[in-house]
Amino acid sequence: MTVSLAWEGPVGPGNMPLDPQIFERLCETGVYIRLKSYEKGRTIAYAGQSVSLLARFDQHLTNMLSLATPLRDSTGSVVFTGDPKSRLEAYNQLYSAVNLAAADVTRVRFWYALCDEYFQSEHLNLVEGLLQRR
Repeated sequence: MTVSLAWEGPVGPGNMPLDPQIFERLCETGVYIRLKSYEKGRTIAYAGQSVSLLARFDQHLTNMLSLATPLRDSTGSVVFTGDPKSRLEAYNQLYSAVNLAAADVTRVRFWYALCDEYFQSEHLNLVEGLLQRR
C-alpha cells in the first residue's frame, strides 16, 4: 500500500489563516506534525491525527495555556511539569507561569495533511504510527 500525503502549513500562533476556505479545511480529518523550535536549533516534534484538525490544534494550545502540560524554556528544557502540585504552585506565581506558557505556545507550528473520505480510522492510525516512527 502506498500513501501519499500533501503537506500544508505551517500554521500556529501568529500564523493562523484568516481565509474562511482554509479555516474550513482545518476542520477536516487529517494527520499532523506539531513542532516546537528552541534555541540552538533544538526541535521537539509530535505526530498525531484528528477528525477535526483545528479542534486538535486548539487542544494542544489550550492545554499549554491552561498549565495542563509540561512547558519548556527557550532552550527546550522542561521547567514546568504540569503535574497537580506544579499547577497549584503556578497559580501562586501566575504572572511568570502565564508568561512561560505564552512563550512556549508561540514556538508551536503545525504542518498537516488532509485525509479524504477514503481514509478510514485504521488508515489514520497507520499513517500516524508511521509518522511517529520517522
